[in-house]
Amino acid sequence: MSSVIKSVVRKHISGTSKKAPVIELTVFVCNLTKIVQKELSFPTNRVYLTTRSLKHLYDKRTAEEFDYITENLPSLVKFPARIYKNKDGKTGGFCFYKEDLGEIYFCIIESNSDTNPIDGEIGMNYVVSAYRLSEKETKRENYLAGYELLWSWKDDTPSS
Repeated sequence: MSSVIKSVVRKHISGTSKKAPVIELTVFVCNLTKIVQKELSFPTNRVYLTTRSLKHLYDKRTAEEFDYITENLPSLVKFPARIYKNKDGKTGGFCFYKEDLGEIYFCIIESNSDTNPIDGEIGMNYVVSAYRLSEKETKRENYLAGYELLWSWKDDTPSS
């Protein structure tokens, strides 16, 4: 886990009761690759995570899943195997898909036109949520059928 994310978890998230309020902070996760930013028209290559999203993960995921996600979040975001359009009505427009250690992870990214308070740049990308698909979900043949494939790392081009 990045030292900043680890510090934020330790200081503001760990040990909090379910749905307890947390201080509002935004931390840098990583930069998107240039090809992903360009092909999917992200306003910036930087991706951030808020304490609100961290708290959501902490409350909803098992300790093992939370630890894995927070430890590997930069890799899940920077090097997805595929990127899907999220389903209509869901928060976040993009689902970053990655397989690791025999498991499948989805990381939901929201892109908006907020102004970055640090540099004044228009456009911010946020991790909204992340989760591991259960074996039940991964065995369902139609699970990914509801998602439109936008991009695949396999050939570095958007799918058609």
